[in-house]
Amino acid sequence: MKQIPQAFLIVIMGVAASGIVGYNQCYLPQLRKAQRIQQQIEQEQTNQRLAAEVAGVFRQIERYRQQLPQEPDPSWVVRQAVTLGQRAGILLTNITPVPVEERPQYTRLSVGLQFRASYHQLGAFLDQIERDPSFFLIERLELDEPDEQSDQAAVQMTLSTLHVPAIR
Repeated sequence: MKQIPQAFLIVIMGVAASGIVGYNQCYLPQLRKAQRIQQQIEQEQTNQRLAAEVAGVFRQIERYRQQLPQEPDPSWVVRQAVTLGQRAGILLTNITPVPVEERPQYTRLSVGLQFRASYHQLGAFLDQIERDPSFFLIERLELDEPDEQSDQAAVQMTLSTLHVPAIR
């Protein structure tokens, strides 16, 4: 058997030691750094995606806010109710503002309405409320029996909406 020169063994051991040192001192730190960078990239992509989603939600909320009064003013509900009643051919005989109900996130604005209307006129009024770009909620609707002479019923209704302050 041939004997391997001692110098050759020293060179092989030096190469092996250099490989181990290089792996532990150069390759592994670079691998960890590359993994951290990849995690940072993924986190930034997630942050950007979430920021875009939040911006979209804020735009949608702002569109919905356009359907609500800009100020917590009960007279806005009264004006809208009168306008909608006129479009439907209804004369509101009594308009009673309901006390404003303030909550931390919104203000509820309501008005009590009384009028006489045929079923056709009431349907037209409800249709006007439904089709109006403003947001309204009919909280109460009471009908009496219609008059035999005029074919009109006494109607009592509570109409409300919300005021939501702008999101900052």
